[in-house]
Amino acid sequence: MQLNLEIWNNQLQFNEKYFNDNGLDLYNLDSQKIFWIKEFILHIEQELHDIIQCFPNWKMNNISDKTKNNISENYKEEFVDTFKYLLGLAQIMGLSYDDIINEYNKKSFVVEQKYNQNKTFEQLKNKEVIVFDIDGVLNYYPKCFVDYVNREFNENFENIKQIKLKSIEKYNEYKHQYRISGEKRILKVNEDTVNTINKLYEKHNIVLYTVRPVNKYKNIYYDTIEWLKNNDINYHAIFWSDYSKEDFNKLGLKIKCFIDDTFENSVLFANEGYKSFLLNTVENLTKYDSNSNLIRINKVSEIMEHL
Repeated sequence: MQLNLEIWNNQLQFNEKYFNDNGLDLYNLDSQKIFWIKEFILHIEQELHDIIQCFPNWKMNNISDKTKNNISENYKEEFVDTFKYLLGLAQIMGLSYDDIINEYNKKSFVVEQKYNQNKTFEQLKNKEVIVFDIDGVLNYYPKCFVDYVNREFNENFENIKQIKLKSIEKYNEYKHQYRISGEKRILKVNEDTVNTINKLYEKHNIVLYTVRPVNKYKNIYYDTIEWLKNNDINYHAIFWSDYSKEDFNKLGLKIKCFIDDTFENSVLFANEGYKSFLLNTVENLTKYDSNSNLIRINKVSEIMEHL
């Protein structure tokens, strides 16, 4: 996307003058910032209503006015009014021209992926799929998170348990920073897992399953897709369990097996009758369940012997 920089700067200069004339600094609204964000949103809503008013007979119960014409100049102007308020809203919020361009491109990428994925899930209905967890299976979580904390905050933790024991508040803050940092775009992949997935992809339907909180952290969706793309990881679709596990069951997939690194998740899937491969980790080695559907593995490539 290329938003003309001249248009952006033109609107910015007008808003600087408007706020200055009212004794305010566009760049330092402080406690009044939320007030002005609200005002601009309300004006945008009004401008949108003004657009529809430009069209005759837009109400379902009003079809009597046959004389009113579509006047293109009217709705062109109302559209531009809306656009100018949107630019102003972005500037009040502190967004830059580059922010708009970058976020537009990222969002376009995500929208395209979501659209294609919804079609893929329809195509996969009643078809057999192999489901892989992402964190801890395709990468080295939680080690990658601990490494991030040690590197960025000059700590020396050996595992997540140590972080939580020191301070649960600090753990939550570290987790927050980790999620918004873009670190998920550069995580080291588990080559054994990636090679196995890419081999299976040739003859099987691959669905990735993750609990990454994409509803709370919108950037995680893009970060994840970009990471998968950059590391040439083949898959057919991703299910974000942040949307609810019940929705996953509604997809109507025939699940051949799950591969996970979390004991509780693996047991849950095994109890539902699915073959569940549990990747051995330090965190789950001492945990035990007798369900025959639960199969422990030391590396993902071992599942090839069972398929």
